Amino acid sequence: MSIVLKEYERFITWLVGQAPDDDVKRLANIISQKLHELIPVGTASRKRSKILAPFATDLWGQTSIELDVHEAAHPADERQWTRLYQLQVGPFRGFKLKETFELQKQITLIYGANGAGKSSLCEALELSLLGEVSEADAKRIQGDAYFRNAWAGTYARPSLTALGTDGRPVPVPPNEEEYRFCFVEKNRIDAFSRLASRTPAEKTKLIATLFGIDQFAEFVRGFSDDLDPQLDLTGAKSQQLAIARLALRTAEESVAGEVAGEAAYRGEEQAICAMFPEPISYDALRAFIGSPEKPGKLEDIRKTLEEPLLPTVGVTQADLNSALHALSTNDKGLLGKQEKLASRSSEVSFQQLFTAVEALQEQMPDRCPACDTPLYGDHVVLHDPYAKASDGLTSLAELAKLQDEIKSFEGSLSSAATVLSTLLTKISANLQAAGIQIPQLGQISQRWWEAMGPADGAVWSKILEVASTIEQQDEQAAMDQLSRTAFAEERVCLEEIDRLILALEGRKNAWKDELNAAHQLIAKFEVDNQELILEVEQERPTVELQHRIKRAYDSLIPMLRRYLGDLPGTLLADLGETTKDLYNAFNREDRQEDQLAQLCLPTAPEGKIELAFCGSPLVRRDALHILSEGHIRCLGLALLVAKNIKQSCPVLIFDDAVNAIDDDHRDGIWRTLFEDDWLDGKQVILTCHGQEFIKTIQQGLGAERVKNDCAYYELLPHDGDHHPLVDTQPPTKNYVLSAQEYLARQNNRDALSQSRRALESLSKQLWKWISKLAPDPIKLTYRAPGAKPELRNLCEQLKSILAKPQLVHARKEQLLAALTQLLGINGASPEWAYLNSGTHEDDRYEFDRGTVRGIVDALAEIDMALR
Repeated sequence: MSIVLKEYERFITWLVGQAPDDDVKRLANIISQKLHELIPVGTASRKRSKILAPFATDLWGQTSIELDVHEAAHPADERQWTRLYQLQVGPFRGFKLKETFELQKQITLIYGANGAGKSSLCEALELSLLGEVSEADAKRIQGDAYFRNAWAGTYARPSLTALGTDGRPVPVPPNEEEYRFCFVEKNRIDAFSRLASRTPAEKTKLIATLFGIDQFAEFVRGFSDDLDPQLDLTGAKSQQLAIARLALRTAEESVAGEVAGEAAYRGEEQAICAMFPEPISYDALRAFIGSPEKPGKLEDIRKTLEEPLLPTVGVTQADLNSALHALSTNDKGLLGKQEKLASRSSEVSFQQLFTAVEALQEQMPDRCPACDTPLYGDHVVLHDPYAKASDGLTSLAELAKLQDEIKSFEGSLSSAATVLSTLLTKISANLQAAGIQIPQLGQISQRWWEAMGPADGAVWSKILEVASTIEQQDEQAAMDQLSRTAFAEERVCLEEIDRLILALEGRKNAWKDELNAAHQLIAKFEVDNQELILEVEQERPTVELQHRIKRAYDSLIPMLRRYLGDLPGTLLADLGETTKDLYNAFNREDRQEDQLAQLCLPTAPEGKIELAFCGSPLVRRDALHILSEGHIRCLGLALLVAKNIKQSCPVLIFDDAVNAIDDDHRDGIWRTLFEDDWLDGKQVILTCHGQEFIKTIQQGLGAERVKNDCAYYELLPHDGDHHPLVDTQPPTKNYVLSAQEYLARQNNRDALSQSRRALESLSKQLWKWISKLAPDPIKLTYRAPGAKPELRNLCEQLKSILAKPQLVHARKEQLLAALTQLLGINGASPEWAYLNSGTHEDDRYEFDRGTVRGIVDALAEIDMALR
């Protein structure tokens, strides 16, 4: 939140130069007073407008029109210290306990495993130098909650001291204006590298993120385009009077249209009467249809249709006679077939016998199934039983047909009996009323229908009489249904007419009421509104104030947005050349034609970052379209470092930022930061989670510079107490310095082991050093195609090239003497044997300390000569 406050202060300073009117100044000051309430809310549901409008109304009269100009800081005049001295941090964020970091050396390198506290350390520096932490505001964590260590449950504000002009430690007062560009963060580099895939508006956001103004940008975007819905621009009384006058005007128009209204309603009445089948007047039609007070034809029809329908049975004399006839016919047919079958009953036994014999043929194909006599052989049956059974079944086929016919008659008789029983059941209630008892449906063999007597008996005649009565009732029900259909059609017509009449009468009554009210309003308006007219005059100053607020808002917000739009250009101003040179230094291993010849930074949000390569210096290209992601990251880093240089910041702090760059560019980056003169006089604090990169930097700095100008810390994950392990004196990563330290502790073997590594590193550096010095490319001889140069062979060839007279340098003899010390004159020096033996465990003998010292000193001479 304080970041937004600082940037808003700078906006106020900018606003003075725009010469705004007094009301714009007053509104700008009101926003400044209520900034803490306005920042958390944005345009959603116009929340910011809803709280800003009351603030402006209440504070308008008591707010000054004088803008508080924020004077830019002058580092050379205001900073009362020369170099950071010490940081005490904890409990704070990831630090549960208090830790002290000595920062007085020019370079402080901090290795930290992921989650070991690197960011917490950088945030402690940020809080000390700026007075706030941008990440806390970005995450909208208010108060001390962001800084509190979760395990300690509290936090202590970090203590940062620096060396004053008198050489004594003094507290460092926070100054956001002066130190805001001291920090280079990994997250900003990552966000900048994604610019290429974003829209112009999003690119503006990411540029804001790169320079730490993203929260201010979000704050500016939180203002609505206008404040009108939250302002009373008409006045409640004025609006009331305007509505009253509008009602009066409407009343006058109503009175003027009275005659035309009556004619229109008469036309509607005639149209409704035309829907009736006979000529009739409108009043007669209303009386004919009726109303709830005086029911008419429509109510009579509704009552008739609500009466229950006459029941329909659906049984006739013809149906009964047909069913009885079908029953009798099938009964006679069945009896005839059964008698015929009975006359041939003896044959039925033979049929069953033959069927049974034939069924046993598969089980006993060679013997008689009755007597077990063989069918073939010496003693056989007189007749083949299976052949006889087959012949017998063939002769009895007519008997089988007769049996099938009996089954068919039985089914038909059952169906006919069911039909007759169903018909009788339908009229059972009527039959019982006539004293006729019908038998229940049973099996065919029970011959239940015979209980009703013969077909021409008295019972059947009574049944037919009942059926005749039912037929007459069904005819009456059918006639009733037809009449109801006609009534229903008439009801539909009358209901539609009734609906239209009701709607018309409703509108006529409302029109008449409106007309009467209009006559009354016209007569009473001036008398009734005398007090309201006076109140309108009294509220006029309040309404004018609301209009002043609206005009001020409509002027101020575009200015605020224009300031935000110009901010990236302001931040990037005059950084082009420095950024280009830094970028080329970062990418020093690229081909010459791929180096930058021009770099044009945008001056507006929609502008592009354009560049021209040395291979085609007159052709400008969009940097975000043509550069790889790794090169875009280098460009972002170059911009931030260039801004740090331009602002003359005393310190440059990398929060894991270099790890955001791919491996191909890290060599150029560390050389630019620590070998070139870009950061001369600045302190550099660099955190990193790559030990190899730390080692590369310490090797590149050289033993003397690491010893005198470089502090090194290692942060390791906690061992169970949730406090990172802080090693304040970890082993140096510089091989020469490490060899010197081992030698001082009488550890000859480890001194030689580190010396061997030092020579491997220094020989590569010497190779590059000679390459820059030599007028022609250096050519080295390898023992075999594709083989890497052996260390001794490489050193001998480098010594040979260095000894050539055309190579001239002030430190040439120093290097030659050191190489000679290591290689020997005749190639048989003990030094080289020591360098080999010191790295092998199988060579177990004591080393001459003087020889070891000579090796270490020679390496120190080479290391010093290369700086």
